[in-house]
Amino acid sequence: MADPGRNGDRTDFKVVGRASLPSRESRHICSGRAKFDQDIIFPNQLFGKIMRSPYAHARIKSMDISKAKALPGVVDIITWEDPEIQSWGPIDYSKSLSWVATYENENALDNEVYKEGEVIGAVVCAETEEICDEAMKLIDIEWDVLPHVVDCAEADDPGAPLARPDLNPESNLWKEQIYEYGDIVAGFAEADHVVEFDFTFPQMDNYKPLMSITSYWEQSTARDEGESLYMTGWDMRRFVPDAPKTAFKLTYDKVRGLNKYSYSTY
Repeated sequence: MADPGRNGDRTDFKVVGRASLPSRESRHICSGRAKFDQDIIFPNQLFGKIMRSPYAHARIKSMDISKAKALPGVVDIITWEDPEIQSWGPIDYSKSLSWVATYENENALDNEVYKEGEVIGAVVCAETEEICDEAMKLIDIEWDVLPHVVDCAEADDPGAPLARPDLNPESNLWKEQIYEYGDIVAGFAEADHVVEFDFTFPQMDNYKPLMSITSYWEQSTARDEGESLYMTGWDMRRFVPDAPKTAFKLTYDKVRGLNKYSYSTY
């Protein structure tokens, strides 16, 4: 007797083929009942914002944070020059994001970036988000704007600016992969029309607004030794834990996820 649960033997489908079927979480998300990372606020919470590059390729030659640090409500400002940041060394994301080679062994905070909107320079910690924004405006930066390339065809030209010299100091070609299926020559010979074109797509998208993370230290009920770092984040399983694990010398069981929802829902 056939398994009655197999698709080939069922005739009473209630889902397949229905248009605009909401998920179980749609009502929570659309009504505002779902709590995202940005919605988690604690009493006496501090806020932090990271500086991001306005240029596609640039280096910070000098930075003066004195005015920003003197702003009332600013608790601290961290820069790439701080000994604590430099002592971290590169953070190896390859184990958690093996599909993104551009994240391998990157510094948590540096003074040179290779794309617009990338983290650079400084992090401001203050009593409110508005004070963070105002402090960012008061940071005096001398930029060294460097050549960049945004077109794939131009990037392949000899002498083109290198998009990621840290990955390949000789060219913009990171990896070449060729996929062939069947008899290509015979397929072209039998085709009525042959259309040739270049196809490109980004390796990843830049999401705006950018994600936020809320975190705090607390003694875990499931762990007896020391406090755990509780964090929200868009993917606590793979990406977020690596930086705090490196900074605070934690094991993975000491970095705990908080929130079911994030800035993107799969």
